[in-house]
Amino acid sequence: MKKIIVRSRQNVFRHETEILVGRYGFQEINNGETSKGIKTRKELILFFLSDVLFVIRNIKKISHADVIVVTGFNALTIKLLIKLGIIKYKKLLWFGFFIHSDLAHKIFKVVLNALSLKHEVMVLNSMYEIPLYAERLGIPERKLAYLKLGDWKNPVELFDPDYVPPFEDYFFAGGFTNRNYKTLIEAFRHIDKNLIIVGSQLNEDLKSLEHIPSNIIIKKDIDKTEFESLVVHSKVCILPMKDPDAGASGHMVLLAYMRHKKPILASNFPAIREYIVNNKSGILYDDPENDIPKIIEKIDRGEYDLNCFVEEAFKAYEEEFNAKALEENLIKIVESNL
Repeated sequence: MKKIIVRSRQNVFRHETEILVGRYGFQEINNGETSKGIKTRKELILFFLSDVLFVIRNIKKISHADVIVVTGFNALTIKLLIKLGIIKYKKLLWFGFFIHSDLAHKIFKVVLNALSLKHEVMVLNSMYEIPLYAERLGIPERKLAYLKLGDWKNPVELFDPDYVPPFEDYFFAGGFTNRNYKTLIEAFRHIDKNLIIVGSQLNEDLKSLEHIPSNIIIKKDIDKTEFESLVVHSKVCILPMKDPDAGASGHMVLLAYMRHKKPILASNFPAIREYIVNNKSGILYDDPENDIPKIIEKIDRGEYDLNCFVEEAFKAYEEEFNAKALEENLIKIVESNL
């Protein structure tokens, strides 16, 4: 049986593909380039076009694979070539599918319906995305599988022990995708607490803000060492999400909060509840402007056992989102589709 992995970027799903190569004898096709995490719209288009060319250049290697594992949206090119009869296959596994807007849902419902294959499975990174995509995109649930996001290897702690943060005592919120920073800022305008936000130049709600009070500092596109250092020195970490139907978003930052044993305050969204249990391993809120000030008052009054929350979150991190648990999940998906 010929098994091929089509992975154009060497830093995308690296750990998963290493297991497939070593355990099951997959042959990997990889151009050795790296993928930039946050991309502008122009960069996304160029990224997709380069992936299309990558697949076309490797058609001969892919054309008669029995099992094809593909990462990212170059799956669309492979699915089209299968539809055209250029690539023969028996099973296709698509890792790394996610969309984060209503417009994307509408577009992909048409695209995926046109390119639907009989023997394909899309591997998602949130359990919530299974019913979401089944409903929004019309994909049968039998074609959807769940692989947790986690830390495949013990991450290198990149924080600077000598780092001096801008505030001595502060709340922290970071990340790019699907963030609701505007509402969080509005909440902290009326709270006598310090807040540091780390986003990106591409976060729309950080572009046109009116006067920012002195208790709020906004940083954009900083390096990972400074990001981790700000997490380490923070009092409480916040994950303010925008769209509950965005599925897997914010989880890598959430894992950093858990790993660094920080009390977590996060949006009460289905995908977040896969990681955090309200009032057990963190605090989940529904209305940020109304709920966050009340929660902070309760924190000040000592009404939450934050130490217990931290330990529960760290326990979940070590037991559910470590390499062993992730590999077992991956093996189960792969072996049910070989």
